[in-house]
Amino acid sequence: SKRTEVTTVIGSYIVNTLILATFSIFITWTVAIPIGIYCAVNQYKWGDRVFSFIAYIGMSFPNFFLALLLLYVVSVTGILPIGGMKSVNFDSLGFFGKAGDILLHLIVPGVVLGTAAIASLQRIMRGNMLETLRAQYVTTARAKGLPENKVVYVHALRNAINPLITMFGYEFSALLSGAALTEIVTSWPGLGSVMLEAVRAQDLFLVMGNMMMGGAMLIVGNLLADVLLAWADPRIKLS
Repeated sequence: SKRTEVTTVIGSYIVNTLILATFSIFITWTVAIPIGIYCAVNQYKWGDRVFSFIAYIGMSFPNFFLALLLLYVVSVTGILPIGGMKSVNFDSLGFFGKAGDILLHLIVPGVVLGTAAIASLQRIMRGNMLETLRAQYVTTARAKGLPENKVVYVHALRNAINPLITMFGYEFSALLSGAALTEIVTSWPGLGSVMLEAVRAQDLFLVMGNMMMGGAMLIVGNLLADVLLAWADPRIKLS
């Protein structure tokens, strides 16, 4: 049989997994952070209760079941492509056409990966904001007559979001490894399918290569988190 280097096999699929992980992180942060802030500002109101209930459901849903459910809905409605990364006519499309085609294929696996992460991040953001809004400096800012939006989004948010930035590094590597089952179910050509084939073929070198890649992404994710934390919090200096 033809032999191929592990780096060649991983290199041909890791870009696809990184695209999926980046898209999922983008969805997670752009949805979870505003919802968490809203729930903290409107604690115990109907909006807070509804989003908290949805978060519990999102955390309890297994990724593979949600993927199967979304694929069924897509197959019935036909509003999105069913699995894969590219359409049949992908090569005949222009640059923007190819980008749009990949984006359409990204929606289902990206939503599946982002659902549980959104539910968890939303609750953490809510708890951090509630704790920060009770701090003395926030009370002082309100007593000075600052607008509520400035108190929440300028003074409170900058401190409440720091723990979430720290979590970013772990979330990045977790999505890379946690995307395996979702990639298999949705036929996304990433490292998940490669890992499955390597395990079934008992390819020790390819399995260890995938494990090393996960460790490398953990280091890169933590490095990005440290840089972002230093940028967001002026009290922290890079050294």
